[in-house]
Amino acid sequence: TEPEALFLHFRAAGEGARAGAYALAAGKRAANALAFDHAATLFREALALMPAGDPLLHAVRVELGDALAWAGRGGDAAEAYLEAVRG
Repeated sequence: TEPEALFLHFRAAGEGARAGAYALAAGKRAANALAFDHAATLFREALALMPAGDPLLHAVRVELGDALAWAGRGGDAAEAYLEAVRG
């Protein structure tokens, strides 16, 4: 997908903030295409690139939990939801 290609490009270029934004967009696109395991991978990539205190952290953790739940990975989803609650 285009966002995923841009994520990979900016990550390789060392531009974490831009890479994270595209990882998030690619994760959403993957989830909309019902590719939930792939979406979870991309949401994890986005989270890894987000700075502490980013206002989107909570929402991305919830999206990660949703993708994991939809992928049938309940235990992993529970961990993602707990992390979202803990902040």
